[in-house]
Amino acid sequence: MGVDICGVYAILSPLLGGFMEYEIVCDRDKDGMDVWISERLKRMTGTDAGVVQGNNHWCSKAKLFAIKRGIDSGPEESEAMYWGTTLEDVVLEQIQKEHPDLVTSKENVPMIASLKYPWMSANPDMVAEGRLGKLVLE
Repeated sequence: MGVDICGVYAILSPLLGGFMEYEIVCDRDKDGMDVWISERLKRMTGTDAGVVQGNNHWCSKAKLFAIKRGIDSGPEESEAMYWGTTLEDVVLEQIQKEHPDLVTSKENVPMIASLKYPWMSANPDMVAEGRLGKLVLE
């Protein structure tokens, strides 16, 4: 859940003990893929967290380091990655059916970074807005 407070956003983060204030880093649709990739390489994302914790069977810590340093271009799209992206629209449709009060979108979804930990960022798949405010859908 996100709240806009004078351009600074806060999301509920149970792992951090409450609300996390964050800023918008860039928008893939508005700023372009090159900017988005450049900013993503500077930060740790949710995808990276599993690698760092040793819970990712498809990427090692050494490979992640090489990707972040620009030595490795990253993995080729796997079948699981393909289906995950392909099914986003189906998931969005289902959310809209179950929650008609929500306004949902996959367009102009920004990369966000923590103000307290600027190296920590998120790249939500979708956003929604309703009676609870702004929500991040991942």
